[in-house]
Amino acid sequence: MEKVIIHVINFEIIKTNIFREDLLLLKEINEKYLIKNIFFYSTWKLVNIPDEYINNEQLEFFDYKDFDDLSNKVLNINKNFEIIFINTLLELEIQTINKLRILIGQEVSTHYEMFNNKSIQRELLYNNDSYISVKFIKSKLLDLNYDEIVTKIWLPFVLKPSRWVQSAWVVKIKKEKNFIKYIENYKVFHSNLVNKWLNDIDEIIAEEYVNWKFYSIDYFVNEKSEIFLTKPVKVELWIDLWIDDFFNYSRIISKEVEKENDENKLYDFIQKNVKATGIKNTFIHHEYKINTKWQYKTIELNGRIGWRRLPYYKMWYNLNLFTLLFEKQNEYKLNINLAFLRVYACKTWILKEFNQNLFDQISKLSSSVYISKNQSKINKKVWLTKYWFENTASLRLQNDKLDLLKKDLLFIWKIYQDLLIIDENKEFLENDLKLLNKIV
Repeated sequence: MEKVIIHVINFEIIKTNIFREDLLLLKEINEKYLIKNIFFYSTWKLVNIPDEYINNEQLEFFDYKDFDDLSNKVLNINKNFEIIFINTLLELEIQTINKLRILIGQEVSTHYEMFNNKSIQRELLYNNDSYISVKFIKSKLLDLNYDEIVTKIWLPFVLKPSRWVQSAWVVKIKKEKNFIKYIENYKVFHSNLVNKWLNDIDEIIAEEYVNWKFYSIDYFVNEKSEIFLTKPVKVELWIDLWIDDFFNYSRIISKEVEKENDENKLYDFIQKNVKATGIKNTFIHHEYKINTKWQYKTIELNGRIGWRRLPYYKMWYNLNLFTLLFEKQNEYKLNINLAFLRVYACKTWILKEFNQNLFDQISKLSSSVYISKNQSKINKKVWLTKYWFENTASLRLQNDKLDLLKKDLLFIWKIYQDLLIIDENKEFLENDLKLLNKIV
């Protein structure tokens, strides 16, 4: 019986360069393991699949209207093919792919709903093994009590929605006035989301802020809860430097990063997370921190491959993540020291233009190898990522010499706030945030 991997995506992904990069790696899997790839995409209008994909006999594309339509089509495929895995790159489709796995008799994580509900995830981790988790309080928006949070968690702490909005509105609270402002602005944000399609999202998590080193790692957990591990990536949060926006960051890959993580201690930590939450038959994108006591603390478990991780791991370690479905990789040789950055707005209003002089300076850095600017964003509204993600440019640095890479990265940090020329309007949050649902 022919083997297939099913992918649940949206049509917009098909048109991206990221998708083309992913297909090259899926072609490797096809050639090595004789696996066919079938893509299901949701769309609200008639679309055309590019000819370059139509003419590939190892790729098939089907649209679907709703979950019932999708499940019926997957069940029909299951009659004629051996479905090896059901995959998605989309956080909002994690529930969907787990329900599909159940339909065809495959194992799923015991509490797969936790991948879309951070509150459930926090409870599972803390109640089963508080050592690997952070202290937290969950509450309805209007029931949040600043004094209670400070007493139980201490300052600073993090506020975030419990589900469904990916990583928007994650904010580090340092003072009571920050807390009050968050509540006021979140009421507007929440009403916009309700107007869009999301209803029950007024539950907020207040959690301990773990100071020190931040990492992410991707791995696969099979049906027996065995872990197929990769290597960690360091995340530099720029909010701790000077940008009041939680999701300005860079990702760094180097031998130094590997040495900062004790391999045995990291594996033990991940095993405890898998046991505490009942993870099975899924890729995990795991964000964690190491505090000043060298304790590993989970920030978030995401039940999918991290965004762009397929081409990234191929670049970093010559590793195709999908091979972890079939075999454990033991040796990883880092090709070169790398850093990835995305450029987000540090002000809110209209993006007038990119500061070409500064981008030219970046292009001349010894480590600079890639700059991509999204020109379609010019003359459109941009905002801090805590309101909603609006990536305007991407940068990649790489260098055999780690000290030079760090030097170039520091230069970009210093000029980062001036990379975008924004016609700032300080009244935006008060008057125009209400229109956010019409923009995104």
